[in-house]
Amino acid sequence: MKKTLLACGLVLLMLFCSFGVMAADTDSETRYVVTFKDGQIPSSSQSRLSAEGELDEALRSDGEESWLVVDKETADALANDPNVESIEETGVSYLSYTPNDTYFGRQYALSMLNASTAWDYGYMGSSDLNVVVIDSGFDFNHEDKGLVKKGTDYLTGNQTIDLSHGTFCAGIIGAGLNNGIGMSGVLQYGNVYMIRCFYYDAQENGTVSDNYTISRAIRAAVDSYDADVISMSFGSKADDSVLREAINYARSKGVILVAASGNQGTAGSPLEYPAAYNGVIGVGSVDEDYGISYFSTRNSSVDVVAPGGSVFSLMTNNRYGTGSGTSYATPYVAALAGMALSYDSNLSASEFEQFLKKTSTDLGTTGYDYTYGSGLINYEAFMSDLTSGSFCDVPSDCWYESAVYEMSEAKIVEGRSRYIFDPENTTTRAEFVTMLARLSGDNIDQYNGTSHFTDVSSGSWFNKYINWAYEEGIVMGITENTFAPDAKINRAQMSTMMARYLDVKGIDLTVTDPDITFGDQSSIPDWAMESVMEMAQAGMLKGFDDGTFGPERNARRCEAVTILSRLTEVSGS
Repeated sequence: MKKTLLACGLVLLMLFCSFGVMAADTDSETRYVVTFKDGQIPSSSQSRLSAEGELDEALRSDGEESWLVVDKETADALANDPNVESIEETGVSYLSYTPNDTYFGRQYALSMLNASTAWDYGYMGSSDLNVVVIDSGFDFNHEDKGLVKKGTDYLTGNQTIDLSHGTFCAGIIGAGLNNGIGMSGVLQYGNVYMIRCFYYDAQENGTVSDNYTISRAIRAAVDSYDADVISMSFGSKADDSVLREAINYARSKGVILVAASGNQGTAGSPLEYPAAYNGVIGVGSVDEDYGISYFSTRNSSVDVVAPGGSVFSLMTNNRYGTGSGTSYATPYVAALAGMALSYDSNLSASEFEQFLKKTSTDLGTTGYDYTYGSGLINYEAFMSDLTSGSFCDVPSDCWYESAVYEMSEAKIVEGRSRYIFDPENTTTRAEFVTMLARLSGDNIDQYNGTSHFTDVSSGSWFNKYINWAYEEGIVMGITENTFAPDAKINRAQMSTMMARYLDVKGIDLTVTDPDITFGDQSSIPDWAMESVMEMAQAGMLKGFDDGTFGPERNARRCEAVTILSRLTEVSGS
């Protein structure tokens, strides 16, 4: 049996430690406040709304002026009403939430992570949320077991049971929240399944399992328990194919995977798996003073850190206490994943990871480092960013952040998805023309129809935008009869389109740097030279740090929105 275990890759749990309201209704309808230019609702608007049965319910007044509180459909219908002064989405307020659990005050980790502020958003899990903890088992006789439920048990009769580690880990996620006893788990709703496959091995003097059994547990978490999140507070120095394939299987099903990075405590320590696998969030540990825990591994597997030094949780036999290890930092990340999914069950694992790194508090060396990863996770910052309509791949305070949100809110440009803007990807010719068309404010719908270009079909999404640009003299095409809508737009082409757009709109630019030159100026095509220099001298398009312009370099989406923002400023639109 011992030889079989070693062949499969022996895994030791991170046991280097000492023990000393209903969720918010995410389907509630967003309301909009509509005000009118003269402070009163015009009779024409009243007649229409009365006919639709909207006015009596929607009309509000403070005695001096009236306004409407309407749904999105009605707000959209009033968007073009010339009498409307403004339409504003109503904000949301939340009750301040502090649990009544006896030992809440001893859980410094929850205060460090701003858990109470995050709970104020109203997202504490959901009834269909499934978090699976793969560990050593759980003391189901505990008074504060909360959301924790029995999952598959892979132990055989001759293996020594050690419930302490699993009870501690699962308690951090799912102990009874706001039940008047014990401690506060992070989640109040959902299912926290314990799959047991670790046992105490006296010869190893540790709690162990083999990678084959663990791989079975991972697959069971996906197939039998429909896992949304899998929390794995263990690690192996063996990169076994059976473990790797199980992780890849869970990733293919969209599961958020979180694992302890290890308790080796020194820089350059060997990688441990599954934390070191792509698509698994590796978690290191910090102490109450925000410093790295002495035991926390420092290598490339560390993505973020969470409290893991002397944190408080459940112990066996109805006890409570403190423990230390990256094992105990890991559940805090898994619990945040559950919180996020209770807001949006369609949030992908990649989106969660990007939001997590973006909103973590940077510690240690500026930027990512092997000690703290991207920083200390922050529940409040994460939930604020997630629920505010932010893009997870647009870093806070980056040079293009304001332009991205300005242009997306103005409906000039759209994200690739709800949370992905894709700023570093290139922009196609059709995409940039579409942005210019939307920026123009012209009635673009009238340009639907047969195109001058043979590669712009009548049924294509970009048909009317390219037709508009051609009719206005903003584009000429790659050849006389082709436009190449899917080709990447380069900086020379973008400069030319911008210059022509400004000419069409009758906008004169202010020259701010008449003497600007570029090291690669000779490579700028003759047909683009005048436009490039016009844009550069006015500060609309800038060169690179090496003094070049890069006329043939493809324009990225972050560059395109920044330029559009500058166009908005000079055009006054």
